[in-house]
Amino acid sequence: MIRTSKSANNKEKSKNVSVIVPIFNEEKTVENIIKCLLTSPLVNEVICVNDGSTDESLKILKEFGKKIKVVSFIKNYGKGHALAEGIKKSQSEIVVFFDSDLIRFCHGHIEAILDPIFKEKARVVLGYSMPRKNHFFASSPFSINVTGQRAYYKEDLLPHLKQMTKTRYGVEIFLNSLFKKNQTSKIPNLIKH
Repeated sequence: MIRTSKSANNKEKSKNVSVIVPIFNEEKTVENIIKCLLTSPLVNEVICVNDGSTDESLKILKEFGKKIKVVSFIKNYGKGHALAEGIKKSQSEIVVFFDSDLIRFCHGHIEAILDPIFKEKARVVLGYSMPRKNHFFASSPFSINVTGQRAYYKEDLLPHLKQMTKTRYGVEIFLNSLFKKNQTSKIPNLIKH
């Protein structure tokens, strides 16, 4: 279901947003992420792709009823396939990906990842977590480039869905290869995994 959304400054936003959440065994975190997305004035549509979960993830998704779209697979096909299927189901101009294992996820993260696209400063936005000080990825540009927090224009991704489907868990590297650096904005945030 597409809703008319208003941004924080009460002006009607000009672009519709579909958020796609790929899910594989994330029963502990997925409910809070969906609740936050459903209460965001910037999100028009939430699409959850259950990629063969064997825990209670699918049961949690079903509890949201018609508030979200659910795509569910019995078998795990990989993140690339899940995202491609979500894009096919989306009805918005902008598609945003958020991993289902994010902790302390809030409206601020949604606003931050959409701001450069709404202001037409980027075609792609990568939102990356700020790792703990002594974390393995603490100073690694690798962690920024494989982030699961992303925003795109749907039209830019449609020609690449067949290839995305085949990437399994290398989808972030594949997506990075499609866009020039000057088309991409990287936004740090405080979400923890």
